[in-house]
This record gives sequence, C-alpha cells and structure tokens, in this order.
Amino acid sequence: MIGCADQLDAPSVRTAGLGILASRALGWLLGVVLSLGLLASPQPGSITWDPREATLTAEVRQMPLREVLEHLSAQTGWQVYLDPALERTVSSRFNRLSTADALRRLFWDLNFSLRPRAGLAPELYVYSGSAVEATLLITPSAAASSDLLAEEWVVRLKPDAAESIEEIARRHGASVVGKAEGLDIYRLRFEDAAAASQARQSLESDPQIAAIEHNYQVRPPHQTADIGQHPLPSFSLKPRPVTAEEGVIVALLDTAVAVDSPGLRGFLLPTLGVTEGVGPTPETLTHGTAMAETLLRSLALHATEPGASTVRILPIDVYGDQPTTSTFDLVNGLLVAAHAGANVVNLSLGSEGASPLLQDTIRALRNAGVLVIAAAGNVPTDLRVFPAAYPEVLAVTAGDAQGNVAHYANYGEFVDLLGPGTSLVQFDNRVYRGTGTSYATAHISGAAAAYLATGGGNPVAVDALLRQHYGYRAPDPAVP
Repeated sequence: MIGCADQLDAPSVRTAGLGILASRALGWLLGVVLSLGLLASPQPGSITWDPREATLTAEVRQMPLREVLEHLSAQTGWQVYLDPALERTVSSRFNRLSTADALRRLFWDLNFSLRPRAGLAPELYVYSGSAVEATLLITPSAAASSDLLAEEWVVRLKPDAAESIEEIARRHGASVVGKAEGLDIYRLRFEDAAAASQARQSLESDPQIAAIEHNYQVRPPHQTADIGQHPLPSFSLKPRPVTAEEGVIVALLDTAVAVDSPGLRGFLLPTLGVTEGVGPTPETLTHGTAMAETLLRSLALHATEPGASTVRILPIDVYGDQPTTSTFDLVNGLLVAAHAGANVVNLSLGSEGASPLLQDTIRALRNAGVLVIAAAGNVPTDLRVFPAAYPEVLAVTAGDAQGNVAHYANYGEFVDLLGPGTSLVQFDNRVYRGTGTSYATAHISGAAAAYLATGGGNPVAVDALLRQHYGYRAPDPAVP
C-alpha cells in the first residue's frame, strides 16, 4: 500500500512556446477536473455503477452469470442472491442505462427483483421461476479486478461541505491517507474490505460527498535481465541549453530514477515525488532508470539536429519505497506533471482498474496539448489495460523483430501504436536486456519528444506522425 500523498508544491520549470505555463495550466486543469467530477467509465469484463445517477455501464463477453453478479455486488454494494440451478454466460455492452434497463440487458429472459431496504443496501434476487429459488448469496469479490484496493474509497467533497475531510472520514470509520491538492478529492482507508463495503451506502448518502469511486493498485512491470559486461556505445546526444523560447519536458511517472547514471546526466530535471518514503538507491537498476535510458536512446535515434537536444526528462516517483502505486497516486503524479509544464507524459505501467478520476485528469491534459503515452500490457489478450485504454491516451504495444505484435503483448482495438519491444540499457558497467510494452512506450515517448522539439511543437501533428511511423494494425487471425 502507499502512504499519504505529499504536498504537491512542484517547482516551476521554465519552458515557453511548447511548454505549458505552469501556474495557469495547473489552475485550468484543476477547474476542468472539478467540472467533470468523477464519471463512470466502461471497462471490458466489468460493470461500473454511477450512484449519483443510478446508472450502470457494462462491457462483458461470455462471462459466467455468477461472475457478473460478483462484479455487480462489488460495484453497487447490493446484497445479491442467485438461483443456484442457473448456469449461463452473459455478453452485453451498454453505457449509462437506468438500473432497470441495465438489469434487463444483463439477464434477458431471467427474472429479477431489486428490493430496497430502509437504512440497508438493496437486495437483488435473480431467478427463473420464483424469487424463493434465489437462495445462493453472492459474495462481493475482488475478482471484479485483482488490482482493486477493496479497503479504500476515493471521495470528492462538495464545495460547501461543512465538515473537514478528517471529521467526515472519522464519522464513517475511515482515515485519510491521501489527497489531490486543490481538488477536494481524498483517499480514504478503512479497517478492511468488509468495513469499506459496509460504509459505501452511508458515503453515497452523505450530503457533503459529491461522488465516490474505487482505487486500484498499479504494479511496476518486470525488471530487466542482466546479460553481462558488454559495454554499449556511449550516448552521442548531449543536452543543449534551453532558452526561454524552447524546450520539451517528458514527465516519466515511474519508480525512482538513478540521477547519477552517466548517460542521463544533464537530461534529468530534479526528481519529484507524490508518496511518502524514498525509492531504491542509485546503486539499483530500477524500472524508472531503464525507461529513462530507453527514452533517451530513442530521442537520439529520432533527433534531426545531430549531437544535441533541448528535451529534458522529469522523473516523478509515484512508487516511493512501496511495491505498488495506485490510480489515485497517478492522478497526483499527473497534477505534478501539469504544474511542471510537461509536454509528454510517459506511463510505462498499467492496471485492470478503470478510474473515472484518472481519465478525467488525462482528458484535461490532452485538451491542454499534452501527449499522454501508456503501455498496453504484457498479457497477450485483447482485454484493455488502463490508462492505455482511455481514448485520450496513445496506447503502445510491443513489436518483435519482424514488426509483428510480440507474443507476450496485449493487442486489440484500443491499441494505437506498435514500438520496439526490446531495449538494451547500461548501468554500473553492465548491460541489461529489457522486454515488454514498457520499453515500447518509452521508445515512442522519445520519438514524440524529438518530433515536438524539431517540428514546431504541434501535438496534433506529432500524433499523426507517430501513427504514420508506428501505427498499430490488428493481427490477422488467418495468419498463424
């Protein structure tokens, strides 16, 4: 788990032209996120409940009925009962349907009864003949997402809330373990998953709370493999001094970066963090360091001005000393990136959990001209990984030496780009081989930064250029 988020007073980074003016950009971003609120987002293989509008969003494919009900119970807090004799799969896709219409689409010819209870969560009965047949209690399961932090809720307070968030949390039996600066959005943690589930109804009915949503953990991808002492060619690219009219910043939201790594010196801005605790020491090759070096090698490959670049990397440590981060902390990392004037955001990470707050924040960044680039995942299926699957993100999968989707990489309609899936990085006089969509993403971010630095800084044009050179094409199912 991650501790309380730190104060987000990121230092201003001087960029103009291509960069966002930091103070104005942050204020605009906060306003946009607040105006959007916490919106329900569809997730494949999932069901999402919007308690404000009492609507459901679903995207399920050949999912067993019992698993559908586990998702439904986890999302809504309802107590669900099923006729144990019913065995079938469900396929349905819809967005923001009323409760009754959504349940009809999920259950079709089955009968169901949703019964309200005073002061308690409603009961849902699903059966074929009579409600008395629905005797099997469905347990809300974290199977709705293996990344679900079931003991937590993310809440947004109304502007006119009379109590402090600490008072509200205490009244609901929770503690405040994180906050998004300026947004009145907070991360609440309960004693356990059962306590969080029990508190859902009271949170939703609290007149001071505008909306709630789940929080999901985000694991760092696999590490690299040591292949021995085989020195790589040194970096030919050198940092060129940045004037007031130029400069491109790539925000790298990842684990800690070894700032003293020889190849990275001069390109790294001071590291910023959003969690408590200090990440691995510079003597350790971290995922973040491997991403930074991969990004710079790609930058050198795509730079049109030989030998020098005005691109800088801003490491934003979203893990600290913890094994995982969360979608809530990614939001804080994106706010730091906006405040610092980032032009490109590299997210070589992902989760099964769809976060409306995270998507709203990314949408605001994209509307401000920031390119957000994320890894599609290293499980060879077409199910979506977030944040890559959001339409505002450039989703990158990994290719093999023949230019095909790598055997380990995600594919599907949400993928936009295909980048090299293997990278060699050098650290402490040893060479490491890294494989995965993380490396493909860093490669694409390096290309995007090079195009921005030399092509006039038009993010729309850079988006088109990336699609032209790295555009993804779905695998042909007829080809083995």
